[in-house]
Amino acid sequence: MSSVLERTVFSILAVGLIVLPAVAADSKTKNLYLEQARKPDKPLNTGVKYWIELERDGKTSKVSHRTAFKKDDRIRFHVIPNMDGFAYIVMLQGSNGDNSVLFPAKGASENKIHANKEIVIPTEGANLKFDDKAGLETLRLVFSRKDLDPDSQLKPTSGTAVMLAAKPGKKSFVPNGYSVDITTAKNESKEPATKSLTLETAEGRAAEGGEVIVVSDAPNRPLNVDIALMHE
Repeated sequence: MSSVLERTVFSILAVGLIVLPAVAADSKTKNLYLEQARKPDKPLNTGVKYWIELERDGKTSKVSHRTAFKKDDRIRFHVIPNMDGFAYIVMLQGSNGDNSVLFPAKGASENKIHANKEIVIPTEGANLKFDDKAGLETLRLVFSRKDLDPDSQLKPTSGTAVMLAAKPGKKSFVPNGYSVDITTAKNESKEPATKSLTLETAEGRAAEGGEVIVVSDAPNRPLNVDIALMHE
């Protein structure tokens, strides 16, 4: 594709049941996420845990939206929802000023998600690739219990959304009804925590930075997460 991110389309991959981890009781976001995950048949909220897999120079790593991405970097999203439904990725605005649906492919029905099962978007063997046009890329991840027309999500004003800031010193925007938990590695830049945004520091290899949990208290409304990625 001619925009900043190139896409190879494969079917979505469910990689098995994930055992719900034990978490500290001091994180409101995590507690809400797990409450729904343990009762998937009861619509309490809509939540997702995700991290970004970066492939650079033949090596892969787990990173956050605060990473400075480079030409030819390839990324995938590892996602664990707390409910059954559908997932979408759209480019709200690339450095060329374009927007487009990145996932799923037009006419495809490969974007189903299941509570407590990790998926990779796009699947193994596919990726989102940065081209040589530097700038700020804004992606929107959408999770919904109902199937949506992904083109309806291309407008920045379509629905209330969390906005995760890319640059150090910039604050993420968490609207009413949403809560966010971000785990950062020791060497990652942080932003001030707010009432609805919790920042934690990862300790050791077992808890690498880059994990984000977002929860919306409206189970019947799509959960939208806008992610600004800095492309140098």
